[in-house]
Amino acid sequence: MPIYNGERFLRKAIDSVLAQDFTDFELIICDDCSTDDSVKIIESYDDPRIILHRNDHNYGLAGNWNHSISFAKGKYIKIMMQDDILCQGALSKQVSLMEAHPEASLAVGNTSIINEEDKTIVKRFRYKKERVINGKRYAKRSLRGRNIFCEPPNHLFRKADFDKYGPYDDSLAYCPDWDMCLTLSEIGDIVCTDTEVMRFRLSSTQTTSKVFSKSEAFVNNDSYQMFIKHMKSGILGLNRFDYFIFWFVIKINSLAKTLFLLYH
Repeated sequence: MPIYNGERFLRKAIDSVLAQDFTDFELIICDDCSTDDSVKIIESYDDPRIILHRNDHNYGLAGNWNHSISFAKGKYIKIMMQDDILCQGALSKQVSLMEAHPEASLAVGNTSIINEEDKTIVKRFRYKKERVINGKRYAKRSLRGRNIFCEPPNHLFRKADFDKYGPYDDSLAYCPDWDMCLTLSEIGDIVCTDTEVMRFRLSSTQTTSKVFSKSEAFVNNDSYQMFIKHMKSGILGLNRFDYFIFWFVIKINSLAKTLFLLYH
């Protein structure tokens, strides 16, 4: 759990992890030079599974993700965010699916979006049953302009794969998680659970809010650079037409967001 000034919802995020029925894990928390009471909140817990590291300098978003993983000793990795909620049974379900499907390189599931009062805004229940999907096909589907992998707490992957194909690309300020999911999809299948894995919180204090507050052009350019990176690799067989579709959908999404903000 990489954190930075996350005091407002940090306890809820930590509690959701500690409440998991799968208990054989380490919760590595890397504080990226917070100036609030985040560290005090973490130190108030008496649980040997919590391992706190206080960074000596600010690593930034993806940099702190990579730094956190560098301390991990377990077989599987899940990046937990300081504002979000990990649903009960998420770890046991995803671990069991990955164990049952060694050909899979990434586990994902259903998710929801909640607000600052824990009220559900959107349910993103994409999977009606457990299934295994070809990774490259899933990756190309996501490159129709929408990150269907959802947010980092929805992802579970093997540390061995991360060590070989990582780290998170810290040159991508907006979408390093999407980029990593594409990379993992290029090497294996995606195993999907029909249960709810996590709840993504929209709040003014979330770590990614600084990124989302940047200009639309900045965010879009980051997405374009990610696409070009994977097009150049040749693994997914992407071409200029695919890029045009991706560009077009991104533009449409930007326009829709602008109109929503204009009339609400």
